[in-house]
Amino acid sequence: GYLSNFTISPDGNNVVFFGASSEANIRNYDLKSGRPLWKANHTKDNISSAVISPDGELIVTAVSNENTIEVHQVGTGKRLYSLEGNPGSGGHLTFSQDGTRIIAGNYNGTMAIWDTASGKLLASTIMSRSGEWATITPEGFFVASENGANLLHVTRGMETVGIDQVYDALYRPDLVKEALAGD
Repeated sequence: GYLSNFTISPDGNNVVFFGASSEANIRNYDLKSGRPLWKANHTKDNISSAVISPDGELIVTAVSNENTIEVHQVGTGKRLYSLEGNPGSGGHLTFSQDGTRIIAGNYNGTMAIWDTASGKLLASTIMSRSGEWATITPEGFFVASENGANLLHVTRGMETVGIDQVYDALYRPDLVKEALAGD
């Protein structure tokens, strides 16, 4: 295997290589000394994406075939927690500019946003090729473009129904905004 990708810490002190390797699929090096700080094999599959937090303390990794996203300490490589609600394999990871949110986007038009401190899923967004979109909280409240609500369905027990049957109760832009603000 090989480590084909890398990300550099915002302060320029660390470079983290990641990819597929039978020995270690993630390695952190000190750029000032050129010495390895740690290596780990956090998964049997390829790490497809990684990003370091703006404060340089955390690294978030996405494992392509397992649909998992994990948060680790940059200094030690210690796994802190996994993020639930991953939108799927592949795609891109980033932090909000202030580091309080982790965002994962996928090639299938989905995106998820988590609170960095708690790892709690705040909201997920689906985007269609036609430009329609809908953002939904884990509790089911949503906001959407004009026809974006048509991208959503509700499952009650074994029955799936259109969003129009619960639109008035769940269309709550105010609650989506609160969720994204962390309120």
